[in-house]
Amino acid sequence: MIRRGGLTKAKTQDIGEKEMVITAWGDSGDTYSMWVRTPDCIREASKEIKVESNNVAYLMLVKILYEDNKMRNKDMYEKTKKKANLAITMAKIIIFEHLYEELECKGGCKKLYRLIKVRERRSCDMDQGKQAGMKWLTRLLNVIFRIVRLSEEWRWSIIVLLYKNKRDI
Repeated sequence: MIRRGGLTKAKTQDIGEKEMVITAWGDSGDTYSMWVRTPDCIREASKEIKVESNNVAYLMLVKILYEDNKMRNKDMYEKTKKKANLAITMAKIIIFEHLYEELECKGGCKKLYRLIKVRERRSCDMDQGKQAGMKWLTRLLNVIFRIVRLSEEWRWSIIVLLYKNKRDI
């Protein structure tokens, strides 16, 4: 059932087109069957139009609710992010104050040198501290390729992982 005021000119044209299509398929020339079939055709066409309009209205409602929810979530995310940044900043301030107090005390130079060593060790990568392993591996692979006696199983199980930079062999 289409509500009062809900039947627009476009919807009536759609109903008329659908009715013509349905009656064209079932046109048998019998007047009685035409009178019986016509209300059914109108009902089916109006149901389809109603379903389409309800779907459009529902999609609009979902879109509005989604946008509203999206904005609410974004606001909550920004507030939480600001709180987290503030907490991190406060923790850094406390740690650095404690560090500076320790550096000013007796033996502060030793702690400073320890910090520098730790920082250097953390920054070591292939270029600085681990070249010996790469040289050893390069020599091993060169010997293996010169000898040309590499088992197929070992070749595909180990070398491929080394080639693909997988460290957990």
